[in-house]
Amino acid sequence: AVVSTQSTGVQRRGVVKTLRAGDGDIWSYRGEGKTGLVVTNNNGLVLKLRKGMVEEDYLALYKRNSQYVQICIAPAFGPFLCYGQVCRLPPEFSTRVMNNIQNRRFSLRDSPIDTRCPYALLMPDACSLPGHSNTITIEIKPKSYLRTLNDSQPPLKCCRFCSNIEARFARGVIRARTQYCPRDLFSGRPARVARAIGALLDQPLSYLTIHKAGKRVFDEECSMLDEVLGPGYFRTRSELITALVNILLSKHGGRGNVLQVIEEAQRVNRLSIPELCKIQETFRDRNLDIDREL
Repeated sequence: AVVSTQSTGVQRRGVVKTLRAGDGDIWSYRGEGKTGLVVTNNNGLVLKLRKGMVEEDYLALYKRNSQYVQICIAPAFGPFLCYGQVCRLPPEFSTRVMNNIQNRRFSLRDSPIDTRCPYALLMPDACSLPGHSNTITIEIKPKSYLRTLNDSQPPLKCCRFCSNIEARFARGVIRARTQYCPRDLFSGRPARVARAIGALLDQPLSYLTIHKAGKRVFDEECSMLDEVLGPGYFRTRSELITALVNILLSKHGGRGNVLQVIEEAQRVNRLSIPELCKIQETFRDRNLDIDREL
């Protein structure tokens, strides 16, 4: 799913669109994560191809995911979330795309695409803005951290995210450590939020990406921050950090600031028993298996 601070207006759940067979050559690499790889047609759209084990019924899988987003996630994000449109892929489409972009992928993320999957998600490109040709897009993967039962931060020197970073670095899964900590980002204090963003700029790993006019200019492999610093953009790194802090801590109606909305969605994993029972009833009404979805 795509989360943006600007309402997308695109909510086409359950609609299946078929891409043309020749479209496989027009998509270029944008990025990837654990469960999917994203390509763009540089015309305002991105396509998320699936990673993972082979499934028996792919369309049912996508429909279940869509319903999960509607029931559990969308109420927290409201209009700032777009799940996308399910698309049917022509035969050999995924293989054709992969042959074109394979040399753009990072070696540490080189996990296989499920080329048997005949579906993908088509979504609006968050790196483009209609009517504007020179936009800057900043993507942050905030991650979550441990809270106690009374919803306060535990008095620990190292949170779960930081522990995982140390473990992944020791195993050679990542190439470097980062001083970024979700406890700083979600603290609600401007100075600590600024410290979190500064740490991501120092060592972004896969948690910070910056695009300029649809082109990736800053991430763990590409460090061209100067592309967004200067006249017409942000004069200094400090000014960039301040702008991001103001955006993240800005209020959105009665829902709190951006970080509070994200944290509310993360609390799906920490709901009380009555709250989980209410969600379970909703799943049963729609003939869904909550154990499989959650």
